[in-house]
Amino acid sequence: MNPVKAVLDPFILQPERAFMVAGLFLLARYLLGTRPAYRKPSIGIPLFVGACAWCVFGVFEISALLLGPGLGVDYLLNGPLILIITLLVTLLVSVQVIKPDRDLS
Repeated sequence: MNPVKAVLDPFILQPERAFMVAGLFLLARYLLGTRPAYRKPSIGIPLFVGACAWCVFGVFEISALLLGPGLGVDYLLNGPLILIITLLVTLLVSVQVIKPDRDLS
C-alpha cells in the first residue's frame, strides 16, 4: 500500500478534517504567541504557513469530492507536499520551543 495514501485517507472523503488540522496549527500559533519567550517570527510564520497549506489541501479535496475523481494528482503532488510541509513546520517549531531564545530585551 502507498504510505502517502495511507496517511491521507482520513482526509480524502472527509475534507473538513484538513481544516481541523489547520485550526490546530493556528491554535498553536496563538497559544505560543501569548508567551513572551516564544513571541517571535521563527515560530509564528511556519505555523501560519502550515495552516495555509492545510486549508489549500482541504479546498483541493472538496473540489475533488464535488467534481468527481480525477487522475489522482493529489496523491502524486499534493499529498507528499502537504506531508513535507507539515514535517518541516513541526521540526522548525519544536526546535524553537525546546531551545527558546532567552534574550527578552
